[in-house]
Formats: sequence, structure tokens, C-alpha cells
Amino acid sequence: FVAKIFLTYEQSKNLFAAEKVLVTGNPVRAAFAAGLSRTQEKKVGRRILIFGGSQGAAVINKTVVAMLSFLQKMKDKVSVVHQTGERDLAMVRQAYEQYGIEAQVSPFIVDMVSAYTASDLIICRAGATSLSEITVAGKASILIPFPFAANDHQVLNAQAMVEAGAAAMILESELTAEKLYSFVESLLDDHQKLQDMEVRSKKLGRPDAAARIVDACMQLVPKNKRLSKNEEKS
Repeated sequence: FVAKIFLTYEQSKNLFAAEKVLVTGNPVRAAFAAGLSRTQEKKVGRRILIFGGSQGAAVINKTVVAMLSFLQKMKDKVSVVHQTGERDLAMVRQAYEQYGIEAQVSPFIVDMVSAYTASDLIICRAGATSLSEITVAGKASILIPFPFAANDHQVLNAQAMVEAGAAAMILESELTAEKLYSFVESLLDDHQKLQDMEVRSKKLGRPDAAARIVDACMQLVPKNKRLSKNEEKS
């Protein structure tokens, strides 16, 4: 019964009537896209950004902590920004201190624009909003989909990124500290591979998604029912 269907990924087009479909991407905040041009802060070597949603992700936190014994080998050329949620904050912070790895560990990240801008590699879940922000920012990522998401949509999101060459994926059922480190090491030690992933990620980004959705919706409104510019402002 809908007149228009807005999609994030090209791969979803064949699930719907072609005449109703428009691939726009998932909207991100205008301030987010605009803020990505700000000057980067100084950092040690490569920067890894790790987050698991507003509450953190316990599985990611524990796996990263177990990975630090391997990451310690790269501590002179790697720094980390890690959003843990409240529950695992002390445990994760102590682990970075134990291994002497430079890290900013916090329960929440208020300024995600700065966090994205300064990062070289992102480790996170595969929710639609996170992936939209990652691609608008043009960042490489290692995605660990939440296994209990409705209709397994996070795995499908991650697969779309992997197929485009924009990300790597580790299923939670296959996640180990050794495997995560091997992915991190292979990307951070291969500048060309990392750069290629960034370029492919950027190609998927749609900073104008919200505007395209609004424009398409306006086309569905009869011309005599549309507000004039003056009426919109009043």
C-alpha cells in the first residue's frame, strides 16, 4: 500500500516492486557530515575506534581485552578510543593500563564526529545507523554483527559492506581474540589495503540521504497541496 520505498543498499532492490524503490541510504545528521571536515587531533600512529552502541557490547569488550596481549606488540604505533558502556569500564581501562597501550576509555562518546574523524579503523556492531556514519566518514571497519537482531539484519548489513570491499566481518560465533587481532594486524600493517577499504567505504556513503528522501516525498504531494516557501517559514 506504500507509494515509495527507501532503501539503504542496492542488494535489497529485488525484494520490492522496482517502480516503488529508491536507494537513498540511511539518513545521518547534517551536523555529522559537515563536522567530518574538521582538523584531526594529534595521535600516536594508527587510531582504532571501538564501540558497541550506547550500552557498550560485553562480548566486544571482553574479546578486545583478551586481544590486548597481542596488540601490545604494536603499542608504539597504535592508540585506541574505546566506548565500553558503564558495566565494563573499569575492567577495560585496567587492561589497557596493564599492557601499556595508549587508550581513551569511556562509558560513552559524546563527540562521535571527532571520534570518527581521528580513526583509521573501526571495530563495532553492524547497525544501520553506525554503518551509515562509517561510510559517510569513509572509514575501514571490522564488523561484529549482533547475532540476535531481527531477521538477522545486522549480518545482512555487514555482508553488503564486505561484498563492496568496504569492511571485514567476524560473526560473533566465530569471534576470538586471536582472530580479531589477525584482522586488525592485517589491515593496520597494509597501508594500501586499508586505503582501498576506506575508498570503497566512502563510495557507499550517502550524506544526502535525508534530502533525497524529503525530495522524493515532496514529489508524491500534489502541487496544489504543497506549502509555498513563505508558508514553510511561518
